Amino acid sequence: MEYGLLSLNGTKQRGLYTALLILSIIIGISVLFFPFYVPLLLLFSILLIFFITEKPESGLIMAVLSTPLMNVMLGYGHHPSSVSFYEKYNFLIVDIVLIITIIAIAIGRVTEKVEPFKRHNVDMPILILTVYSALTLLWAKDLTYGFCILLQFLSCILLFYTPVILLRGKRILKTILWLWLLSGVFAGVIALTTLYVKFEDLDLFNYKFYLGKNLFYFHTIILENIKQRVGGLADPNRMSFLFNTVLMSGLALFLTIKKRSLKVLITILTLFVLYVDIHTLSKGGYGSLFFTFIIYVMIHPRFKGRQLKTLAFFFAVFIILFMVMAAIDLGGGLGRFGQSPVEVKGSTSLALRFKWWSVDFDALLKTNGLGAGIGGLSDYIFAYAQSSYFSLLGELGLIGSFIALWLVLTYSTDLYSIMKTIKGDNLYFTAALSFTGCVVIFFIHSLVDFSYILRIPWLMAGLAVATAKLGLHSETYKPGENTI
Repeated sequence: MEYGLLSLNGTKQRGLYTALLILSIIIGISVLFFPFYVPLLLLFSILLIFFITEKPESGLIMAVLSTPLMNVMLGYGHHPSSVSFYEKYNFLIVDIVLIITIIAIAIGRVTEKVEPFKRHNVDMPILILTVYSALTLLWAKDLTYGFCILLQFLSCILLFYTPVILLRGKRILKTILWLWLLSGVFAGVIALTTLYVKFEDLDLFNYKFYLGKNLFYFHTIILENIKQRVGGLADPNRMSFLFNTVLMSGLALFLTIKKRSLKVLITILTLFVLYVDIHTLSKGGYGSLFFTFIIYVMIHPRFKGRQLKTLAFFFAVFIILFMVMAAIDLGGGLGRFGQSPVEVKGSTSLALRFKWWSVDFDALLKTNGLGAGIGGLSDYIFAYAQSSYFSLLGELGLIGSFIALWLVLTYSTDLYSIMKTIKGDNLYFTAALSFTGCVVIFFIHSLVDFSYILRIPWLMAGLAVATAKLGLHSETYKPGENTI
């Protein structure tokens, strides 16, 4: 049963009124010290909080929609030293959405519109990993940047728990699948634009203001293509991972939608995303997609008895689209394939990664296995470690890596136990398998790219657990079995 604000007891009402008073004071202070749009944004955020409180699943929808926006950020720097908008201290728009959503969830618990949080086996390794990550700040050279990365890591954890808390029905699950597919189409259109339209990094929107010597900014950019590779919402490798996750969602929709016209539409949209995905020329993206699709086809009951035909058809479609892409957009040549965009002409991307990974090992050895501390690799290399595993090892060391391994094993074991129970040709198993496939794609592609604070795989991991649990309690649940 849902309850409103008027039905609350006196203590809960006083708590909410106190919270509203504090928020009003914050808005009042912002009017005195910040530009006019800051209090307006705060007021909008407060209204959004209470909207999500009344409609909790809307917070999950907002998180899903904002996660693909990997170059929409809010940041902080110093004036006049700030010369670009790639300052170290920045947060993605999804991080702000999560703050709003978590506040709304807390209020929703008071108003009893959000169900009580149930403990999971993964809670303990997540808690210990978070605490240990915070402890590594004690030996990180740049405390401020390390704290910034810690906050981004916390955002990843919140993104994991958001669907676990808020995903409560089949309707919202189908909505998420559709939104993820449409987000991929949107990202694909922008990506192809970077291939056909010649421009430098495009500032879609750029606003900044100064407060003393401090610079605050909101920035949205589209990356240019890199030597015939598509750009868009992020660099080619991250775009490839985004498109691969979209393809898995499209596959789940295709297998669960019965209406023929919708199946045709899903097929067209999925083929478009695959065509753009091929344009990333990401070897890690190709390999992770192939491996995961093969496993998916081997596991899902719908393909029983025709696995080889399905795989042959998929690879034939991929090869045809690849040949079309090579002929039209690469002039019939694949000179870029395998080269590094940031090194001298002719160097390989793998050779470049070996250089970065050797630096990660140096950071590990110099700290006696403790790692450079969260965010500490920025003192050794530019950007990130080009591997989630080396990124984790280089910053959190051997101890942090073992805790992370404990987390992954716990998550995998619990999810597997539920998936066995709900296995069948149904929406929950199909969607959970697709979301799990997205996580597998990340683990494979992470061998040669990314960092452990990439937001999308954390969301997908949470969606996989939430969907499997939804199926467990909706259709095939047996008391006393397979609880996560």
